[in-house]
Amino acid sequence: MRKVLVRFNRIFHSISCIFLVALMTITVIDIVGRALFEFRFRGIYELTGIFLVILVYFAFGNAERNKENVEIDFFYSYYSRYLKSKAARVIVYNLKQVIFVAIAAIIAWRVLAYGIYMMDTGARTASLQIPSWPVILLAFFGLLGLLFVVVSDLIFSQPTGGNNDDAS
Repeated sequence: MRKVLVRFNRIFHSISCIFLVALMTITVIDIVGRALFEFRFRGIYELTGIFLVILVYFAFGNAERNKENVEIDFFYSYYSRYLKSKAARVIVYNLKQVIFVAIAAIIAWRVLAYGIYMMDTGARTASLQIPSWPVILLAFFGLLGLLFVVVSDLIFSQPTGGNNDDAS
C-alpha cells in the first residue's frame, strides 16, 4: 500500500513540477510580450490561478511524505523536558496525527463539496470561460494524496528518539 501511495504522490509531484514550468513560461511570455511587443496574454490571471492550484495541491502529498513541509515544533521545544520518555512522545505524536487526519479529511471533504457545487452551478472563469469545477476536483485529488499519507503515517509510523516526532 505504501509503495502505491509513494508512486501516486510522485506522479502528482511530477505533474506539479510540469505546471510550475508552464506557469513560469506563460509569465515570461506575458512580461516579454508586454515590454517588447505590446502583446497582452489573454487570461493570464485565470491561467496563473489554475496552474497555482494544481501546482500547490498536487505537491502536498509528496511534501508530507518526505517531511519537506513547514512544521511547527513549538510544542516539542517548549515541553521537551516532559517528553523525554518514549511513551510520552508516542502519545503526543499519535494525538498530533489524529488531529492532522481530521483536519485533512475535513479540508478534502469541503473542497469536494465545493467542486460538486461549482459543477452544479456551471461556474466558469470570467475571460476564458474555463469551467471551475475540474480544477477544484483536481485540488481534491491532491488533498486525497495528502490525506492518504497522513493516515499512513498514523498507522505505520511512530516517533523515534529525540525530542521531535520524526517518523521512522
